[in-house]
Amino acid sequence: MAKLRNNEVIRVAELAFQNLSDDLHLFKSFSKSFNSEYLAKVNHSIENLRIKIAPADLTSKIRNAEKRYYQLLSLIKEQTIRIEDLCTLYKQRLIVPRGQFKLYEVRREIRKENVKGIYTGLEATFTAISKNIAHLKNVGFNQSIIQELDSQRKELVATKKELDKLYAEQKDLFAANQEQILQLQDDISYINKYGKLIFQREDAAQKEKYTLAYALSKVRQEVKDAAMTEA
Repeated sequence: MAKLRNNEVIRVAELAFQNLSDDLHLFKSFSKSFNSEYLAKVNHSIENLRIKIAPADLTSKIRNAEKRYYQLLSLIKEQTIRIEDLCTLYKQRLIVPRGQFKLYEVRREIRKENVKGIYTGLEATFTAISKNIAHLKNVGFNQSIIQELDSQRKELVATKKELDKLYAEQKDLFAANQEQILQLQDDISYINKYGKLIFQREDAAQKEKYTLAYALSKVRQEVKDAAMTEA
């Protein structure tokens, strides 16, 4: 379970619980230890831990900050695409080599979620625009592009700092409840272990949903999707 982060335990446990609920009839036929009482026990463990490590107020603040964080990453990426389009005149003739704008490098840092790299990388973009503005203004460039993008990168830094502060608060809660977190991780492993065994026999194509890799991919994507969804 080394790849499972503390802040993902509840989400992954919920997924394991849902899988077990959906396939309980198969689990029951495999072992008598899987029954309604066991299902209730897992649900109780999830809800009990949620109160301790993910209180509503803190969770709301984290989700709002995550939402703005991923929105800003998306907005900055869109701006780099817009700049790349503006670099090109009719018939794809370049006014200024795209390489001067370091757009590929900035997008690479966006994929890595390296806020410092994004912030410093955009300096080259600003320099290229300012240096060539006399030529570039004919295709739509102006200082407002720099101002807007500069505002977004500053907000990204501020949002990341806010998010890190909230994560630190939650980290303290994780440290105080490690025993219960580890117990819930054991429950997840137990469910997944038998789920893979059952579906290896019942439907091998479906056993993937009982792997940690699948669960992590799913819950992490859900976090990003939720963050990018407009309120």
